[in-house]
Amino acid sequence: MTGMKLSKSLENYPLISDWLKFPEPGRVSVRSGRVEIGQGISLALRRIVAGALNLPMAQIDLVAGDTRSGPDENYTAGSMSVELSGLALRAAGQAARAVAGQGDFWAIAASGGFDVPIRDNLPDTPQAEPDLLLDLSVAASESIRDRILGGGYIHDLRLPDIVHARVLTQPHPQARLLDLPLAEIEAMPGVLAVHRDGSFAAILAASEAEVMSAVARADSLADWDQPDGGVQTADDLLAGTAQTEVMTDTGVDAVTGNRRITGEFARPFLTHASIGTCCAIAQWHDDRLNVWSHAQGPFQLKAGLAHALKLAQDQIDVIHMPGAGCYGHNGADDVAFEAALLARARPGAPIRLAWRRADELTRGPLAPAMRSRATITLGDDGGIAAFDLDIVSAPHQRRPGPGKPNFAAGPLLDKPVLPAPASEPPPANGGGSDRNGVPMYRSGALRVARRVAYDIPLRTSAMRALGAYANVAAIELAMDAAAEETRQDPVSFRQAALDDPRARDVIRRVVDLSGFATETDGDSAMGLGFARYKNKAGYCAVVLEVMAGESLSVPRLWAVADVGEAIDPDGVVAQIEGGAIQALSWSLKEEVPIIGGAPAVSDWESYPILRFSEIPEIKVALIGDPASPPLGAGEIAQGPVAAALATAVRRLFGLSSISVPLTPDALARQII
Repeated sequence: MTGMKLSKSLENYPLISDWLKFPEPGRVSVRSGRVEIGQGISLALRRIVAGALNLPMAQIDLVAGDTRSGPDENYTAGSMSVELSGLALRAAGQAARAVAGQGDFWAIAASGGFDVPIRDNLPDTPQAEPDLLLDLSVAASESIRDRILGGGYIHDLRLPDIVHARVLTQPHPQARLLDLPLAEIEAMPGVLAVHRDGSFAAILAASEAEVMSAVARADSLADWDQPDGGVQTADDLLAGTAQTEVMTDTGVDAVTGNRRITGEFARPFLTHASIGTCCAIAQWHDDRLNVWSHAQGPFQLKAGLAHALKLAQDQIDVIHMPGAGCYGHNGADDVAFEAALLARARPGAPIRLAWRRADELTRGPLAPAMRSRATITLGDDGGIAAFDLDIVSAPHQRRPGPGKPNFAAGPLLDKPVLPAPASEPPPANGGGSDRNGVPMYRSGALRVARRVAYDIPLRTSAMRALGAYANVAAIELAMDAAAEETRQDPVSFRQAALDDPRARDVIRRVVDLSGFATETDGDSAMGLGFARYKNKAGYCAVVLEVMAGESLSVPRLWAVADVGEAIDPDGVVAQIEGGAIQALSWSLKEEVPIIGGAPAVSDWESYPILRFSEIPEIKVALIGDPASPPLGAGEIAQGPVAAALATAVRRLFGLSSISVPLTPDALARQII
């Protein structure tokens, strides 16, 4: 039995053959429940298996997120794909290589020789693995080429006799469809059917152009009954929250100190705003439903569809295909349910449903608004006597799954399919609003408490990094303010409070890389942010420069990360760069205003995101021991980037409480 770290995924799928198939000489078919959502995991998993089997990557095929044959590994989320699925596949590959010895993989597979437990067949010492970085680079180039040439995404899939569909845009979450002149729309060129079930309505046509023309006309003719109301701020909507839940308490109230320092960070509601809108294809045949989807959890989508459609789960197959990117619980599950409803009404035909921009911005789950307030009590010696974090948030979890038919169209149907109550991810999974609420800094006492507005009249769910984005920013703001109060530089103050050498190393290295300085000329300043994601995944420290003009800009950003073994170093760097850009976009641009209880965004004009011309020069360095276990990297940058921006803005304008997005008008209100 080897000392190799084994994945929890092996508990339910213990055999080599659960993960690896050898269908024909020279080909290996890899099964994984973790799916490609833009993070590059498909390449990383192929490289892991190729290394474990000592074969070229070109011989490795990946089948991921297919409920017909793959393992159920829950959602692809939380930066855990390499740590869970990757390590399971490495163990399966190492065990297969040990079973094969000098033999032939394919001959052994044909005789059932890999239908044996992985744990019982791992070598005492892991076999040496080849350097496959060149193979990885070639595979990455091929993947990019396929996408540039119009292939690889679910949007590109074309099945025989496919029917194109669009749904009418619901103008308000509580709006009800009163009238829709079916005959006029059905008479339009190419229209095959107008489907209506309660307040859910859609157009089916023979081509993209025809369905787009018809649904635009249908939108103009539809008569909706919808509520009226004025602007509601995030603070208004969160004010009626439930009682405080104390997540951690080691006696802050009993601590006495001579100074209390605060840092507060708030974000509004956000939308996922994927450049490519959500898409799904569904087909009913022989009392079975096939769904092609880019959902994060194919097995969980299957369970939610079964519940909502009153089917047995074995009547449904969900086959994952990549979408244009995913940043958490977006509308992929919703559009899959809607495609299934249309396919049920037109058996035999594959129905391709894509959301329009207004659907993408308003009908998918919103990212929860949050406000985090960190309070540091300083002892007489200038050290941290106590740390206190208070969180107010909308809920972070409303995904579909077993017993949870959480779909946007469900309540609209003539026989409504009502969603399950909102919830928060448990602390064992990293938490939701409380994610990264426990600082890594040493303190005499610690208290973390949250109030979650479970009854908020909006559908909110997980967005990339969840509560870590706001919590890390609040904590780091307080750390910067405490360093200033004690007349210490912010780097030394942090280093003195950190016991983890890897944490100290990423901070030291990013300071060296960036030339971090605390001086400001009044027009520009540098900020520092640090966190270990979920306190157990990758470490990341960020320094950035903010310049004040007509609007805030960030010309330069530096990041240093320690993720242990980096299976795909270029992929890790890309994830950090992408996370940094997204966090800056949230912080400088993005907000979903709520008017009359509804998201008031419909296009890129009303929901701007960071433009290419506004992206900073980014430098990323990876450090750490490559022999240490791999740690998650996909969501490690968001909190530190928000924190670095917040501390730079604090340095420029003296703010201890910051609300994003920091648009010119919003910043002016906060300075005054």
